[in-house]
Amino acid sequence: VGGTTPLSAGLLMAYEVAKREKLRHPDLSTLMILMTDGHGNVAVGNQDPMVEALDVARMIREDSIESIILDSENFLKDPTGFRPKGSRLIRQLAEAMGARYVQLRDLDKDSVLQAVRWQPHWP
Repeated sequence: VGGTTPLSAGLLMAYEVAKREKLRHPDLSTLMILMTDGHGNVAVGNQDPMVEALDVARMIREDSIESIILDSENFLKDPTGFRPKGSRLIRQLAEAMGARYVQLRDLDKDSVLQAVRWQPHWP
């Protein structure tokens, strides 16, 4: 926790693995599961780290790689109740990826399998 988080580098590596495996095994389904707190703060190139992560996320969507984002953001107490500090960024990432968005706090041992169960939505 804390320090440097190369979110776009991790996404890019996962994208390359998923893309390679889709080509190698076209008869199998590919599902990318990303667990993040949305605080990527290190870029591969010269872009803003989150802009870069969103660019990679769009590549994932364009290649029809099915994905799920598990939001691991800590929840902070505020006057209106519990509010995710970074979930807005994670939701943007999920939208750019075409990913299903799930908050980890909503999962229990009985619902984890349901959250990651393969549910393709690409035509």
